[in-house]
Amino acid sequence: MARVDDDRQFGKKRSIDDVYDLHSDFRIRVIRFFSWVGQSGLIRVSSYSAVYFFPGIFGLILIPFGWFFIVVWFLGFLREKRIYRIFFWLLLASQIFAIVFFFSWSRKFPANISLFHFWNIVPFVFRLSYLIYILFCIVIPIFALFSFRVSKRILPEVARNKAVPYLKAVSLLLFGVFLLVFFLFLGGGIGVIKDPVSGSDNDPGSFYLFLIGIQTFVAIAVLVLGHALISYEIFTGRILPKISLRREWRNAILGFSALTISYFILKIFGFSKIELFLTGSYVFCISRTILLKKSKDLRLVKSSVLSSIVASEETSENSLTNSNSLKEKFRKPFDILCSEILETSSALFINESRIPFIEDVVLYYPGRIETNENSDPNTFKNMNLIFEKENIAYLEDENEFALCLKVKSDHSGDGLLFLGKKVNGGLYAEEEIETARAAVSWMLSSLFTESNSLTLSSLQRRHMEEQRISDYKTRQILHDEILPEIHSSILILSQLQNETALTEQIALLTNLHKRVSSFLRELPDTSLEITRLGLIDALIRRTSSEFEASRFEWSYDPTLKERFPISKPEALEILFYACRESFRNAVKYSGEIGANKISVSFSENHETKKGILVRIKNRIETDRNPTLESAGQGLRIHSALLKIFGGYLTLEFLNTNEALVEIFLPE
Repeated sequence: MARVDDDRQFGKKRSIDDVYDLHSDFRIRVIRFFSWVGQSGLIRVSSYSAVYFFPGIFGLILIPFGWFFIVVWFLGFLREKRIYRIFFWLLLASQIFAIVFFFSWSRKFPANISLFHFWNIVPFVFRLSYLIYILFCIVIPIFALFSFRVSKRILPEVARNKAVPYLKAVSLLLFGVFLLVFFLFLGGGIGVIKDPVSGSDNDPGSFYLFLIGIQTFVAIAVLVLGHALISYEIFTGRILPKISLRREWRNAILGFSALTISYFILKIFGFSKIELFLTGSYVFCISRTILLKKSKDLRLVKSSVLSSIVASEETSENSLTNSNSLKEKFRKPFDILCSEILETSSALFINESRIPFIEDVVLYYPGRIETNENSDPNTFKNMNLIFEKENIAYLEDENEFALCLKVKSDHSGDGLLFLGKKVNGGLYAEEEIETARAAVSWMLSSLFTESNSLTLSSLQRRHMEEQRISDYKTRQILHDEILPEIHSSILILSQLQNETALTEQIALLTNLHKRVSSFLRELPDTSLEITRLGLIDALIRRTSSEFEASRFEWSYDPTLKERFPISKPEALEILFYACRESFRNAVKYSGEIGANKISVSFSENHETKKGILVRIKNRIETDRNPTLESAGQGLRIHSALLKIFGGYLTLEFLNTNEALVEIFLPE
C-alpha cells in the first residue's frame, strides 16, 4: 500500500470535478487564443507589446512540468524510485531558474517592444534549452508509463493500470506537440525548413498550419483525458466522479462544437466578430462555474444532514422499552429526511416487526396527517402492492402517496416507506431514492440493535435476580438447616461420657459451627453493600477480602464518595462486577505478591459526557503460569453490559510489560 500513501508526501489529489474543470478550461483558452489570432490576423497580433504575453510564457514553462509531475506521482514513482525524484528536483530547479532568468533578461528591453521583434531577439540557445526542458517533461512520463507494472492486485493498483493506456495516448499526443514546436522554434535555425515565424509577414499560411496542428493535438489529448475521467478509469478506488459527469462532458463537447459550426456558418456570410462568441463563452463558463460551486455546497450540506441520519446515535441512560420511545428516537431524522433531502409533501414509514420487545413502528410526515382518519397504517399494510424493479411500487393518482419503497431485513422485518408528491412538483431522482432506502435500512438496523440491547439487559437482570435468590437460599439453608443440626449434634455429644475421642469431635463440630456462622455474617449482599458503603468502599472491602490489600494503590478525590455521579442500583452493580473482574485479571497476570503494584484511580469525566472513569493499571509477567482463576465471565461480556448503559470497557497494552483497563459509565 506504499503507493496509496504518495499523496501524504506530495500533496492531495484534486477532486475529479476540479480536474474536469481544469482540462475544460485549458481547452477553452487554447481555442480562444487561436480564434483570436485568426480573427485579428497574425501581423496585428505580433505587433502588440510582448509584455502582454509574459503570463502565457510563464504558463508554457509550468504546464510541461505539471504533466510530468501528475504522471509520475500518479504511478507512485516519486516515492518508490529515486531516479524520478532526481528528475523532479532538477526540472523544478530548472524552471525556477528559467523564470528568474527570463524576468531579469527581459528587463534589458523596452516595455513597448513588439512580440514579433521580441521573438527575433531571443537567442537560439534559449529556444534550444526550452525544447530540451519540454522533451524531458514529456519523454520521462512516456518511459514511466511503459515501464509501469501492477505489483499488488488491489483496487488502487488496478485503477492505475486501467488509466495507463489513456495516459500513454495523451503523452504521445503531447510528444507530437513537441515535434511541431521544435520545427516552429528551430526549423529555420537548423536549416530543415524555412522559418515559419520570420516568413509569416509574406506567407502566414505555414505558420497557421503549425498552429492548427498544435491545436488539433491538444484538443485530441484533452478529449482522450476527458474520456478517461468520465469512464471512471483514472481515480477508481480513490475519488469517484459524480453521476452526471458523463452528461456534463457530453454537453460541453456538443456545446462548443455547435459554437464552432455557428461561427463558420456566420463567417461564410461575412460576419466574423469572434468577440461575441468569446464573450458568450466566458459568460457561460463563469455562470456554469458558479452553478457547480453552489451545487457542490448544497451536496455538502445535504451530506452533513444525511450523516446526522445514518450516524449511530449514542444509547441514552434510559433504555428504550416501548414503541413511543422508538418513535421519538426516529422522529427528528425522519423529518429531516423528508423535508431537507427528499423534499416530499407527505411520507409514511411502517415497520412490520419480527423481533421481541419491539412493536411495529409507524412514522408520519408531516405530523398532522397522523390525526387524519385515512392514515390508518393497517390500510396501507393490506394494500395489494405490486413491486417492480428494486422493490418500488407506483401508486394510483387518487392515492395521497405517489410511490412505495420496500426494504427487507432478515432480523428486523420489512420496512415500507410511502412517499407523496414532491413539494416542487418534480420527480424523485435515483440518488434520492437510494438515500431514502439507506435511511430505512438504518432504521431497521437500529431496531435490531435496540432489540439486542433490551434482550441482553433482560438476561442480565434475570441473572442478577437468580444469583441474588441463590445467595438467599444458601444463607437460608445454612442458617435454618445445617447450623441447627450441627448445634444439636454438639448438645447430644456433650451429654455423653467425657471421652477423649468425643471431646475431639465436639471441638471439631464447635469450630465448624463458628466458621459457618462467621461465613453467614460475612456473606455479602452486593446491592445492599454498595448502597450502604458506596461503590469505592465496597470495591476496597471486596478486594481486601479476596487479595492482599497492599497490592492495590487507590487514587480518588475524597469528595467523590459523597457526590458519586451514578445513583442507579443496576448501573452501580454492573460497574462493580466489571471492576471486580478487571481486578482479578490484573492480579492474575501481575506476578508475585508485593512485586508489582496495581494502580486504581477514580475520576469524573467532563470531556464528552459526564460520568465516572475508572483506570486500572498493572504490570504483566508473561513468564509464569497463572494460578488464580478468573470469574469466568470475561471482560468481553462486561463490556457488552456496560454498552447497554452507554459506557465502555477497553483494554490497552501500553507496552509489552504494562496493561491499562479503562471503564467508563455515564450519569
